[in-house]
Amino acid sequence: MEGAEEAVAEAEPRRNVLVKARLRDAIDGYAGTPQETWGQPPEVDTATADLVAALSAKEACREGALVLAAIALAEKRPLNLVDVSAGDLQQPPRAPRLAGDRTCSEELSRVLTKHGIPHTKGALQSSTYRSGYQAAQAKAPELNQYVTWASEPARTLGEIEAVFDLLARRLAEEAMRVPPLPKINRHALTHPRVAKLVDTLLAFPSKGAFQQYLFAATLSVELDATGTGRRATTKDVFGTDRAAKTAGDVEVRKGQALHEAYEISAENWRKKIGQALEVVQNRDELEDKITIAADATGATGEAILAELSREAPAGVQVDRLDVVVVDLADTVKAKLGGLAKGDRAEVIQKLYQLLVTYCGGNNPKVVEQLVEQLVTLELADEPGPDELGQV
Repeated sequence: MEGAEEAVAEAEPRRNVLVKARLRDAIDGYAGTPQETWGQPPEVDTATADLVAALSAKEACREGALVLAAIALAEKRPLNLVDVSAGDLQQPPRAPRLAGDRTCSEELSRVLTKHGIPHTKGALQSSTYRSGYQAAQAKAPELNQYVTWASEPARTLGEIEAVFDLLARRLAEEAMRVPPLPKINRHALTHPRVAKLVDTLLAFPSKGAFQQYLFAATLSVELDATGTGRRATTKDVFGTDRAAKTAGDVEVRKGQALHEAYEISAENWRKKIGQALEVVQNRDELEDKITIAADATGATGEAILAELSREAPAGVQVDRLDVVVVDLADTVKAKLGGLAKGDRAEVIQKLYQLLVTYCGGNNPKVVEQLVEQLVTLELADEPGPDELGQV
């Protein structure tokens, strides 16, 4: 295995290797040690301090800036991130970005996951920056501010290094004291054993966290495996759909088009009928259907039509409403049955990431329960960290 890893490292551009190592060393160095041992932060002027504060407030922006700063540090010089004619960005027909930024961003996400630090799936993986870092479609302007600042002719490498250090510290301050993800033994992920893990997790009193995030993780990996271009997204289990501006607890989109929405519950399906009706009536952009994944006891066709009739406003033709009711546990296990062992391992990794992101700060026991069951059910080789997410 070590020889294979070395061969991969040798095939990868040296700059990427250096950038990934710097990102790992910075986050591991701070998040893995007591804060009182960090030493004094670098001194910066007021404008730079304000920039760091603005970047730190947005996950995608702080991650993107940290990666871009790490690339400049690997090059040992400031880089021009806005003017393609300066020669630092990729030349047409490629997107005017730094080569390797996506894979380095993905590496940062893995390191942040290991330490339980909230993060994006990969800040620079987003199509937002497909035309460059000064993207007009970016919802937050902070990364634009950083690339403008970093590209100024008078900018020094020392100033970029100071911003890198300050951002790494800010990220590490959010490290949650949750157990690391053990190294998963994918050969042990037979369907009966994974089904037992599902049953065990769903039986744990998680306030709906295991139900929502296990379903979201499984659906997400299933969609990735099919190559349809559709993706699954989810939200805070304690937040309402309206507050999150989503059509359901889990959404399936292709591009920006909303194809499916899911309402997830640990309780009986009847308690989600009202929300499902609201979605199909008020979300005109929903192209396909709304699905309730819950305890499906008694969910006969006749019973579902009766509940829809009882809940629907007068005049609504309930027999035309495409509301699907499925049993949550059975559906998750069936989807896992259709995945290869490597994909099942990815489901576990994604579940861990979702739990850390949404529950690590206010409900860490669910993360602890997942790790404990992986070890107890012998689905993990050892209790140590799953280095770089390799399984």
